[in-house]
Amino acid sequence: GWGNAAKVTNSLERNINSSEINCNIYGGGNKGKVETKAKTTITTSHITDNIYGGGNEAEVQTTEVNIKQNTNIDKNIYGGGNLGTVLGEANTVIENSNITNSVFGGGNAAEVQGDANVTIHNSIIDEAIYGGGNGEYSIVPGDEIGDQNPAKVLGNTNLLVDENTKVKTIYGGGNLGKVNKDTKIEIKNITVTDSIYGGGNAAIVGENTNLYVSNVNVTNSIYAGGNGLLAVVYGNTNLDIDNNTVVGKHVFGGGNAAATGTEENNNSKGIVNIVGATINGNVYGGANTSQLYGDTTVNIGNLTSSNQNLIKSDIVIEGTVFGGGEANASGSEEYDYSFISVTVGIKININGSGHDTFTIKGSIFGSGNASSTTGYSYIDIKNYGTKEDIKKNISIQRANIVTLDNSYIELKGATDRTN
Repeated sequence: GWGNAAKVTNSLERNINSSEINCNIYGGGNKGKVETKAKTTITTSHITDNIYGGGNEAEVQTTEVNIKQNTNIDKNIYGGGNLGTVLGEANTVIENSNITNSVFGGGNAAEVQGDANVTIHNSIIDEAIYGGGNGEYSIVPGDEIGDQNPAKVLGNTNLLVDENTKVKTIYGGGNLGKVNKDTKIEIKNITVTDSIYGGGNAAIVGENTNLYVSNVNVTNSIYAGGNGLLAVVYGNTNLDIDNNTVVGKHVFGGGNAAATGTEENNNSKGIVNIVGATINGNVYGGANTSQLYGDTTVNIGNLTSSNQNLIKSDIVIEGTVFGGGEANASGSEEYDYSFISVTVGIKININGSGHDTFTIKGSIFGSGNASSTTGYSYIDIKNYGTKEDIKKNISIQRANIVTLDNSYIELKGATDRTN
């Protein structure tokens, strides 16, 4: 760092090149405040401990961390401080390097009061990338929802991961550290060996999530929302998938065990746009085992997308399209639609025009899988199949209104089940 207890008023820069360091590195001081930017650049080095853009216990105005040229980090990287607050933005850039543990845009047990920005190119991260902070060691007793954990980002998180990076899991939010505003995640041309979440692991996102996945190979699933029960997204979720992305399991417009929105407001929106992907499981407008308090829209096909700047490619969905969420997690064939996975309404738009390959192999449900909505449910299908290429599906069901336009479909038939 820069000082033990003395204040530093000038802009500070630390450069580490071709070195091996066996201790923590701090961009800021131990207990002395840095009133300007703390910039740390590490090149072609081996660091056996953690890297903090901020201070140990001291405040820093802003941080900039640059890791590049085959640097190896054995523990974690934090854009923020350990116990020291970042008063403005925290910026982290990682290029052509290997991280054995995780990357956090925020701090370990301290706030970032501005935005947390993370950019990662052509690197290997063995564990997770978090847009927000950690918070594992700063849990406040009695704080049931994690709102008081100091490892917050008070602004937005902005995460860009591209250029053949390989990582286990990606979270737009924090681990146990809340993001007060939005998460924005752009993921392009990489490999994810587990799952992607627009929200946090066990931490709130105070406003919206915006997740873009392009030409990515995902072994497990993609969630527009958060992971654990506490990882609620209080606003809206938006998920865009394009350009030959491959998903090993499912796509969710909501979270895993985390809700989107609140019962009191009941006005959140979950939007899923798929214009180019192979999805080896199902597509859901809602969550896995939780609720979306509002309405969902699932758009499949380039002409249906609410984002017309996406890259069109073939679309193959091996499973079923559900406008709602998944409640039949046990795999039982006894279907009970009493669980409300989407509270206001569901809209599914399907349009195969302009795609060389456009296939949905399961059913199309205006509800969830063994779950329902208390509002409307509309299914609109256009340009799906031709006389020469009749599309074969199991069923189309659980909708108030189904509209078919210029489509040729053969239905095997089933009631309240997808196979």
